[in-house]
Amino acid sequence: MKQKERRLNARGFDFMTLGLIFVLVIFGLAAMTNALADPSSSDMTLGSKLASLNLQRPLMQLAWFAVGLVAVVVISLADYQVFADYVRIAYAVLLFVLVLLLFVAEDSRGVKGWFYIGSVGLQPSEFGKIVLILAVAKSCSKAMDQNDGRLKGAKAILLPVVLTAVPVILIAQQPDWGTAFVYICILVGMMFAARMSWKVMGSVVLAAVIGLPLAYYFLMTPEQQARILGYLNPGSDSLNTTYHADNALEIISSGGAFGKGFLAEGTLSQMGYLPESHTDYIFASFVEMAGFVGGIVLIAVYFALLIRTLYISVKARDNFGMLICVGVTSMMFAHVFENIGMIIGIMPVTGIPLPFVSYGGSNMLSSMIAYGFVINVWMRRQQKRKYSLAPTG
Repeated sequence: MKQKERRLNARGFDFMTLGLIFVLVIFGLAAMTNALADPSSSDMTLGSKLASLNLQRPLMQLAWFAVGLVAVVVISLADYQVFADYVRIAYAVLLFVLVLLLFVAEDSRGVKGWFYIGSVGLQPSEFGKIVLILAVAKSCSKAMDQNDGRLKGAKAILLPVVLTAVPVILIAQQPDWGTAFVYICILVGMMFAARMSWKVMGSVVLAAVIGLPLAYYFLMTPEQQARILGYLNPGSDSLNTTYHADNALEIISSGGAFGKGFLAEGTLSQMGYLPESHTDYIFASFVEMAGFVGGIVLIAVYFALLIRTLYISVKARDNFGMLICVGVTSMMFAHVFENIGMIIGIMPVTGIPLPFVSYGGSNMLSSMIAYGFVINVWMRRQQKRKYSLAPTG
């Protein structure tokens, strides 16, 4: 029986999704290597260009990707419904760690969001997104199983809202509004997929809109308030909070249609125009290297990955699996939209990575874990349901 299960897993493994992720990782490694290299000049030989490379971070990123691959395989071994049994414990640990961060974490770029083990930083809120997806999926799917596939009732609706609100408030205290925004997007996407009534959905959106001014005045730091004002009214940006975003647009435009190429002369990303050319602003670095066409290709790969994830959600054997996939889709969309949006000027500047492309171990590993669950759902789409989250008595 175990051999039969292993053969089924091998045949059913989702290599298409993993292939799209692999393409994104390759794009990120190329852009990262190019941005971190010493500036090139026309008289440099191929050997001297290779010697100018700073491969420490690209190799570290590749190592995190390898660890992520192991995580994907491990997660795919057990039926994803098994993980629902441990959601409460994981959620309690998440809250404990988020509270602990506020007291013991080192300040990094104005945010208390990382634990450091030597020179390696871990961001718990990144892994918390996975916990939130599982917690909301369990809560909503249980209610859907009891109510003909719809999320109905005050208790059923309020529980996922509370599950999301608590970590959002703690993350906002770090303060990390970019990650808090992703958590909210996860909730909205999953509750929409849970077929919550439009009236209730409208009430939730209205409450969020009303809460934005309150968050601005009572929770945001002066620097974050200045970023919002700079985004809404660039003419009033006395603190020049959009300086890096403006430079990012200049770097993008310098790439032209087809880019300057890999390790090309006059690459602005290599000259310190952006302080985070390999992390938050890596999209600008990639477009400078690969051009407008390359940027469109990168966005198209993300689009294909999102469509693939939604397709898997439709094929899921139960509501729990469907909601996991929708949660991962919402998480990915929020990251991509927010990161690229801040660079091209349609979103305020926030420090948030581009999944699988930006340098960062926590985001790489958490994104791989998320897609480990998506692949798990795909592998068991045709199997009979073994577990039920709804009470039977």
